[in-house]
Amino acid sequence: MNREDALDDLRIIRRILEKTHRRIDPHLFHFIIWGGVVLVWFPLLNFLELTGRGHLEGIVCAVAPGVGTLLSATFGFIAARRPRLPTANSYLAHQIGGIVAVFIASGITFRFVLPAVHPGGQRFALQVWGFAYALMVLVLGVVYSREFLGFGIFMFLASLVSLAMMRYSGFILGGSMGFGLIIPGIIAERRVARMILEQPDEGA
Repeated sequence: MNREDALDDLRIIRRILEKTHRRIDPHLFHFIIWGGVVLVWFPLLNFLELTGRGHLEGIVCAVAPGVGTLLSATFGFIAARRPRLPTANSYLAHQIGGIVAVFIASGITFRFVLPAVHPGGQRFALQVWGFAYALMVLVLGVVYSREFLGFGIFMFLASLVSLAMMRYSGFILGGSMGFGLIIPGIIAERRVARMILEQPDEGA
């Protein structure tokens, strides 16, 4: 076997491994749901604060995560009943689920611990979620799909900017986190849809 043949074989093997690695259903429709929620939720909080209607923020903070949780749980239950990709890489899918769970749990913990140990720390609540989601998407860019890296960097930089512009942090983070979750979610869901179409017809 000459050098060119060996390189061709290596390229084929690499393509097969990449295809197997990415043949997963990470259920990133959750990103689309929560990206949509944040896209409305955070700017609305900022608007209420700027217009002197802070008394309504509690209602918004109860309704928005409630809607997101309901939609996420409903679609998650439907997706769990029957796998969309029976031959998917389930090990990597579980790893991705674990990564998302770790960052969400960390964000929730830090969100409540920060004001408890540092009075007034609740004013950084949006930034806590901004950095948590940015780092989560960056990690997914390493283990799942490289195009996610750009969205993670975008959210991370937006979170830094929001620290310097606290007065408008809801608008900054709502837009950056909203689109930073929705677009990767759509990319992942379109990839899953293509793989579903490529599956052999089991009834044939």
